[in-house]
Amino acid sequence: MGQRSRFNLYLAVIAANVGAFSLGSLYNWSSPALIKLSAEDSFLPINIEQSSWIGSLIGIGSIFGPFIGGYLVDNIGRKASMIVSVLIGLVAWAIVYFSTSIWPIYISRVVGGLGGGIIFTTVPLYVAEVAEDDVRSALGSTLNFFFASGYLVEYIFGPLVSYWDLVLVSCVAPMFFFLLCPFIPESPYYYIMKNDVEGAHKSLKTLRKGWQKKDIERELQVIKVSVEEAMKEKGTLLELISTSTNRKALMLSCGAMTFQQMSGINVVLFYSETIFNQAGDIGLSASNATIVVAVILIAFAGVAMPLTKAYGIKNMLIASASGMVVFQTVTGLYFFLLYEGTDLSAVKWLPIFNLVGYVITYSIGYGPLPCAVKGEVFPPNVKGASSAVTVGYSWGLSFVITKLFPYINEICGMYTVFWIFSVSCFLAVLFSVYIMIDTRDMSLQDIQDLLNNQNKSLSRPSTTPRPLQEVTTIT
Repeated sequence: MGQRSRFNLYLAVIAANVGAFSLGSLYNWSSPALIKLSAEDSFLPINIEQSSWIGSLIGIGSIFGPFIGGYLVDNIGRKASMIVSVLIGLVAWAIVYFSTSIWPIYISRVVGGLGGGIIFTTVPLYVAEVAEDDVRSALGSTLNFFFASGYLVEYIFGPLVSYWDLVLVSCVAPMFFFLLCPFIPESPYYYIMKNDVEGAHKSLKTLRKGWQKKDIERELQVIKVSVEEAMKEKGTLLELISTSTNRKALMLSCGAMTFQQMSGINVVLFYSETIFNQAGDIGLSASNATIVVAVILIAFAGVAMPLTKAYGIKNMLIASASGMVVFQTVTGLYFFLLYEGTDLSAVKWLPIFNLVGYVITYSIGYGPLPCAVKGEVFPPNVKGASSAVTVGYSWGLSFVITKLFPYINEICGMYTVFWIFSVSCFLAVLFSVYIMIDTRDMSLQDIQDLLNNQNKSLSRPSTTPRPLQEVTTIT
């Protein structure tokens, strides 16, 4: 038998995440597009209020998209759900391209959010189900890397091409996703849920290239037993709060999502030019500083995967939150001193230094890993419902934060905004240390057992990694 290889597994994960890349471009299209629409020679002049809605309405669609995704993943499969989400994204791009008034653009943003909500539900679930135990947490961090890479497409090409050409450039990624679809096998968990043992076997044989037949059969049996046990009761939204294990999983997932949003990431990304303009002379133009932040976000999102594999989700969240506290606090102090009239010319580099530092520490933990947590902590029978709730909750919170930012900035000052974020990051440290669990080298069933039977050790890291051959059950 040939040597074991993870090539097919990695290819499937990358191909699935290209869909997330395409939706990332759609989410950040508003950043360069608003500049074009606000220009004097714009074909569709817009005011500040209209700009605000264009920038934030995608969050509304993202609230409801996960509920559609939660239904789709259990009824048409993980792979088909990804295809649907990218198709919806293409519909949104088509509406943008042919829009001649403001309302179709509003509609396109909501439609795009629906597609994004589905992809946020589907990709983490798919990756968690197809990954081997010892790389699951690391592969779970890839969504953020690919999604942020889609941001960079808009930052780079936005200033260089026309409004319509930017749409065409942005449609390249979804077309590439469709070319990669043949390399995405359906999740074996979905096949077992539908009593298609043969399909599950073929999927595992593809994903576990080089494995001996007996090893594939062993994992298939483990999956079958685990899914059958989990599906004894039909998963519903009510079941998310009706059992102690699911309540703990919901607390962990929504807690991680809360601190991801409350760290201020979408304010930093969506309003970065506003922030840099208010910071005064920082040695770079606001647009160039924005590109620097985006590049750093992508570069360090890639670093998260090997770090997570080595140290685990819990430890990376602790490190991430600790760093964000420092950088957000100092940024708030800079804006406070600027407000007081202090001469800060000697440290004019501080705003971009701090925001880059914040993005780095965000990218190694609270950026990618809340999605990984969501993919790991729920049993199969409620994964669709749980993904819908947690992702919808996250984007609802994002909508509120990005919508309130201009008003808090105007009334209380930029320093207040960053100090609110710093307090939230401090609370994230406490959450990561005392509540988040360490799932290193655990199977999905091990995690369920931990949540169900070992309450007293929820916040304690695992001290004895379990090799793959010792794993007895996977959910």
